[in-house]
Amino acid sequence: GVMIMPKLSEEYVKACLKMSDAERSKLTDSERELHGQSSIKLKSLLNNLCAKDGTRYLELGVYKASTLMSAVYGNKNIEAVGVEDFTFDYREPKKYMEEGWPNMRSHMYDTLQKYQFVDDVNSENIKIIESNFADVSWSSQQKFDVIFFDLEPVTADIYDTFFKKVFNAFSRQCVVIFSMYSHEEVAPVLEQKVEQYSDRLVTEFKHQRISSGSADAFGYYSGVAIYGFRKKAFAKND
Repeated sequence: GVMIMPKLSEEYVKACLKMSDAERSKLTDSERELHGQSSIKLKSLLNNLCAKDGTRYLELGVYKASTLMSAVYGNKNIEAVGVEDFTFDYREPKKYMEEGWPNMRSHMYDTLQKYQFVDDVNSENIKIIESNFADVSWSSQQKFDVIFFDLEPVTADIYDTFFKKVFNAFSRQCVVIFSMYSHEEVAPVLEQKVEQYSDRLVTEFKHQRISSGSADAFGYYSGVAIYGFRKKAFAKND
C-alpha cells in the first residue's frame, strides 16, 4: 500500500520542541504573560505543534485559557475545543467545588473575550464545552490531531476514562501532551496506562521535558510527556 505520512511526524514534533526549548513561537508578550498554570515554554510548544494548517486541537482542563489561547494564536486555520467544568481550582483553599467556581469561569471567558477582536485569532474556531470530560459524547466529536491533557488532580481512573472514551475522538495519528509528568507519583501511572491500552494505541514516539519542581516557570511547568500515537486499525470503539 501507499505509505501515508503522519500529519505530525516525529521530526516535526522534535523541531517544535527545539523551538519551544528556546522559547520561540508566534506568541507575543501578551500571550507569554497570560496568567495560568503554564510557562512560556509550554505555551510555545502548544503554539508550535498547532501551526500546521487545519490542525484540530483539543484541550482537557482549560482553567484560565492561557494555554488554549497560546495554541490558537497566529494559527488561523486551527479548530480548537476546550473542555472545562470549573470544579477544581488549586488556588482556592477548598480546591474543589461541585457546582464550579464562578470566578474561574468568568476569568476564562474574560480571556476569550479579550481575544475576540485580535486579528491573529479566529475566535469562531474556538469552542468551549462546559462539562466533565467523562460526560462528553466523544464518538460524536470531530477527530483531534493535537490533544493537551491538562486535568488536575489526575488519577488512574481519569487516565482510564481518557484512553477508553476520548480515544473515540483521536485522529488516526495524533500527538498527545500530558502535563504533570514531573510528579514522581504521576509519571509511572501514565506509563502503565499507555502500556495497558497498547492493544488500541501504538506509541510511535515519545519525548519528555521534566523539572525538579512541579511548577517550573522556566521549564515546562509541571512537566510534559509528548506521545505520538497511532490507532490500531481494528481497535474497537467503546
